[in-house]
Parts: sequence; C-alpha cells; structure tokens
Amino acid sequence: MRDALLYAYCLLTNYRFRSYVTGGLRSYYPDLTIDEVRAKAGASLTSVSALLAFVVAVLPFAASTQLSRVEGMFEFEKARHQLYLCVTLALILPYSSFWLERHISAAKVETSDPAEREKLRCSRTFFLVLSIFASLFLFFIAPCVLPSWLQFFQLGFALAGAAMTVLSVVFLLFALEFYDSAAGWRGDATWHFHFASIASNSYVFGLSLALVGACLTICTSHFLIGRVLATVALFAVVAITEIERALWDLGKL
Repeated sequence: MRDALLYAYCLLTNYRFRSYVTGGLRSYYPDLTIDEVRAKAGASLTSVSALLAFVVAVLPFAASTQLSRVEGMFEFEKARHQLYLCVTLALILPYSSFWLERHISAAKVETSDPAEREKLRCSRTFFLVLSIFASLFLFFIAPCVLPSWLQFFQLGFALAGAAMTVLSVVFLLFALEFYDSAAGWRGDATWHFHFASIASNSYVFGLSLALVGACLTICTSHFLIGRVLATVALFAVVAITEIERALWDLGKL
C-alpha cells in the first residue's frame, strides 16, 4: 500500500527519478554527500515555509471573496454538466503543461544516449506546446465560439482556480515535510537525495498551481483580466524551467 502511494505521488508530480525509487532505492548522483543535500534542503525549507504561510493565509481568502460573487449567477441544476466540463478542462490543461515540463527533464534520466535524449525532449516539447495552445484556446477562443456558455466559462475558471489553490496547499505541505526529512539526521545520502528531489518537485507544482489558480479566481469579477493573468503565469512557470534547462545545457558545452 505504501509503495503504491509513493509511486502514485511520483507519477502525479512526474518525479523524474522515480525509476530509482521503485525496485530498490538508488541514487542518480553517487558522489553526492549527506551534508550537501542537507544544506540544500535546509535553505529550501525556509522558502517553502514562507510560501506555504502566504498561500494558506491570503489566497483562500481572496478566492472566497471572488467566488462569493457567483451566487445567483444561474441555476446550478440546469447547468451542472457544462460547468463540470469547464472546471475539468480549466484544471487539467494547465496542470498537463506543468506535468509535461517535468517530463522533458525526465529524458536525461531515461537514457544516456544524446541523440535519443534529444529525440525524447523534442517530442515532449511538442506535446507541451500543444497543451499550452489548448489552454489558450480554452481561455480565449472557446468563450468567443460559445458565447451562450459565457457564464459557465466564467464560473468554471474561477472554481478551477479555487481547486488549484487547494491543491497548491497540499503540494507545498508535502514539499515542506519532505524538505524537513531531507534536512534531518536519519538515513544515508541516497535517502536524503530522493526526499529533497521529491520535495523540489512538489514545490514546483505547488508554486505553479498557486500562481495560475489565484489568477483564475479573478475571472468572477474581471473575466478578461483573470484569463490574461492566468496565461502570463502559465507562460512564466514554463519559461523559468526552460531557461534553467538552457543554462544547464550551455554549462556542458
């Protein structure tokens, strides 16, 4: 049961070293020392704690303030299927972009052949771009194509933003716990490494969902502004990882 939960969480966050967790714990960096991992985990622990405190204190209040505006917008029973569809798409499409971005990084672990690695990166980048365009279509084109669904989109995006806010708290809580374990005294270097790596993955997902979710909740009062801000946040999250990856690649030349 515990192994299944671990694998499910690694898959949910697309932990790139999950093949080194299943079937026996192994380290991807055999020369890494416990002190190095602890130093990194300890520094990150402060950042995660501050962000989690902010998200818990501010974003739920902001989301509830925005969602209180939707009361009486329409009769829910007559629109629940359309609303469910809008919420699901607005939640899954941005999340798929975050997941695919991590999937590109996993190519480095899956193969040591440079040509095969580049091939995997290119194919996964294509799907990442496709998911981003799908989000853009949902946010901007779909409401124009289906103007009769405008209220569904407006409320659906806001509810998806609230759901992202809740998920961000969960991921940040996991990141806090895992970083705390990685900075602790138990276990060897391999154990500390995987705890810190899973915590880093959780932090990225938590931060990404918090940013996009907070923007989408604005859609109840400012539909256009909320969508624009959510799109900017989505591009920013993806761009940060791509810039970091480009710098790593340049460092190897």
